[in-house]
Amino acid sequence: MEISPSDIADRYTIVRLKIEMTKNNMFRKEYDALEKEIKSLKKRGLLKSAWISELYSINSKIWVLEGQIGDLASKKPNFRKIGTLAMEARKLNSKRTDIKCKISKAIRQGFLDEKMFYAIHKKHPSKHYARALPSP
Repeated sequence: MEISPSDIADRYTIVRLKIEMTKNNMFRKEYDALEKEIKSLKKRGLLKSAWISELYSINSKIWVLEGQIGDLASKKPNFRKIGTLAMEARKLNSKRTDIKCKISKAIRQGFLDEKMFYAIHKKHPSKHYARALPSP
């Protein structure tokens, strides 16, 4: 099973953020391998720079929110604020999923990732949340 271009692009932006935000090069080997694959996917018309930019923007915002949650949790926790930030992160994660689905639909490869939250699943347990797309 191959990794879908949308998942490669998502992972690429996350690893890029890890390097930028932590100034730690322990992720450099993975980043270089992902960057090589990104270039190949772009040449084959399976990824666009705009999609990667969208994922990077969303993942940057999620990174900041997760950092704020971690900071609050390490002190005397303000659970109301932590909950508010967690809900913001959840909304951004849904947007991230939408971008990944947009990519998969555009290139007709991979799976559509649909987020499932417990309350929804409990109400509709038979709903399918991942659908394969036919290859072009």
